[in-house]
Amino acid sequence: MSMHVERRVLINTAVLGTGEVVGQLANFAFVVLLARTYGVEIFGWYSFAMALGAVLSVFVSVGGTGYVTRELAREPVRAQAIFEALRSVQVWSGLVVWLLIALTAVLSGVEPREGFVIVIVGAYHVLLRMAALFLAPTTARQRPLASAVAGGGHRILVAVLAAIAIVLGLDAPTTLLAMPFAALLALLAARAHSGPEMAGGAAIEPVNRATVIRASLPFLGAALLAVVYSRGGLLLLTAMKGEIATGLFAVADRLLVPIYMVTAVLATALLPALAMLEADRARMRELARRCLRLVLLASVPLCAMLAIFSTEIVTLLFGPELRPAATTLAMLAPLPVLRSITSLWSTQCIAIRDERRVALAKTRATVAFFILAAIGIGLAGATGLAIACVASEAYLALGLRAMLAGHSLYEPTWRVALGPVIAALAAAAVATTVTTMALPLRLLLVVGVMAVVLLLLGGVRLHDLRFLDRIMRGDATPDPARRTISRIGE
Repeated sequence: MSMHVERRVLINTAVLGTGEVVGQLANFAFVVLLARTYGVEIFGWYSFAMALGAVLSVFVSVGGTGYVTRELAREPVRAQAIFEALRSVQVWSGLVVWLLIALTAVLSGVEPREGFVIVIVGAYHVLLRMAALFLAPTTARQRPLASAVAGGGHRILVAVLAAIAIVLGLDAPTTLLAMPFAALLALLAARAHSGPEMAGGAAIEPVNRATVIRASLPFLGAALLAVVYSRGGLLLLTAMKGEIATGLFAVADRLLVPIYMVTAVLATALLPALAMLEADRARMRELARRCLRLVLLASVPLCAMLAIFSTEIVTLLFGPELRPAATTLAMLAPLPVLRSITSLWSTQCIAIRDERRVALAKTRATVAFFILAAIGIGLAGATGLAIACVASEAYLALGLRAMLAGHSLYEPTWRVALGPVIAALAAAAVATTVTTMALPLRLLLVVGVMAVVLLLLGGVRLHDLRFLDRIMRGDATPDPARRTISRIGE
């Protein structure tokens, strides 16, 4: 088959992934400094503010970022006018959202210091959402360098400025001002990069704003459900158990974020490619299967290592005060694996214009999540929330699986995941028998067992390695029929 689309997806994922990895490393250092310097209570309120800002900031672009990205990949001229309409809308929607966040801080009755934390973090989320719309054109045209630089660069700036503030002995709200400042710079850079290029669309084919907003609503619904689904648990945990429990859960969740981001980056790079292959379901299915296999090959072993060494990791990074988060981390470890599956499957469904049913499936999963979360938090606090997250994500995967089967796009996942899962279980079994061994030696032994089992079970397949090698070299020679299909799809 032609390797052009697959190679483009891999390159885009590598570019976005590099930016995310660098940015997440900087952000992780920032979070560790924040928790160690200001304690679990401030870290709990920071985590609550991050969840609240993530939920409300979805309304800034009213779902337009995903809509513009898809339409730019299909009808660039018309999508330019859509972009211009949404650009003016989000100025006012962003202000309204930030005022709602500020009102929430006032009505929550917290101390002024915690209230300022909520307001400052909320401004950060609003500005980042506004920047995302300006980065949509580069994503749609599969030129992700600007997104990588903006995403990674602003996080590095936050970490550097926050570290300086902490060294100077400043309080938590002042330290956190680094976040909206860096987000503002990212917004200005994104606007300078994409704004002039897209502004001409308004004169080419003007569109009605109300029409654009209505067309964006399915994307808004899907984005809102996704963020409520991923962040709503923290809001519920804060309401039921307080900021300390929230801080413990946030520590565990924070350690999984890099794995989440890799999956999100792949899905972002994959959407334009899948959208262009809508008419060629066979190639779409093959591309998605290969991407899923590669994601699972990375995520399953990583999540297993986090579960096995959860106590050591939490204690080393966050200190003894937050050691109880280790149990939550172990229970939460399967979640990135499930999210890697649901992220790729939902991307497939959106690429074939089935976003309304995706939103419906996520609605059902969100309802199930909050029911399970309320029960789990009441019984076991942060650990109960972790179990609810895993169970509801599995339920969402079942719903998306049924949708793909209806479009003849489903590929059995158990065959892809079997090797990594067995390798992870074998490594966990070995780890439980050598608990008295020194940590470096135990780590080497567990990694070695996992690698050997993966190779023996065929989890690492030679044809997948050849596939990656051909993509990287770009020298694959497709047969004439496939070349014709490739030109039509592309």
